[in-house]
Amino acid sequence: MEAVFGPLDQALRFLGSHAALWAYGLLVVSAATEMLFPPFPGDVVFISGMVLAGGGALSWPIVFTASLVGGLAGAGMLYELGRWKGRAWFRRPERKVFNPRVLERIDGLFGRYGFRVLVVSRFFPAIRSAAPIAAGIAGLDRRRTVLYLAAAIAIWNGILTGIGIAFGRNWEAVSQFLMLYNRIVIGLMIIAGLGAAIWVYKKSKAASDEKNETAPEK
Repeated sequence: MEAVFGPLDQALRFLGSHAALWAYGLLVVSAATEMLFPPFPGDVVFISGMVLAGGGALSWPIVFTASLVGGLAGAGMLYELGRWKGRAWFRRPERKVFNPRVLERIDGLFGRYGFRVLVVSRFFPAIRSAAPIAAGIAGLDRRRTVLYLAAAIAIWNGILTGIGIAFGRNWEAVSQFLMLYNRIVIGLMIIAGLGAAIWVYKKSKAASDEKNETAPEK
């Protein structure tokens, strides 16, 4: 992640010193890319923008807005993808992962918790990208989805800003903490994902073996 963040941070600082408009554009693109290609360090780029805003090179309201717009753009594309093609992936019963039962779980998740899923997902890397797709698959109202996604991004960025202020505007310390947080959460998600994949494989194999044993001999 540092290999990606380093050049981005340098580019943002350079643009902040010479061409603020392009720096804001980079923030928009970064926030959108984070949604589309996790674990791209969009949050860390946002923090770098706030560092520059603290030094007077950029305007913090515009940094905040640029990150919000970019995040919404990326999430909106994922939502539309889920709404357009998502359900088709789950309509074939023979699929082991994307099958009608998983579709029922997605519908049940949003049926039980509603749009709150979108807000909570913002606090978890990668899941924040999966949630808009799931919302599109579930057919959630487009306007309300956008409002809740905007609220989620604003809350998360507000928390990052508040942490930076609490640290005495030591944004570099917040950046390092955020990188560690992302590593831990992503690591736990990978472990959970592998566990779930193994469970699905074993369950599918057991069902297949049972079907073969009960099948009449020809």
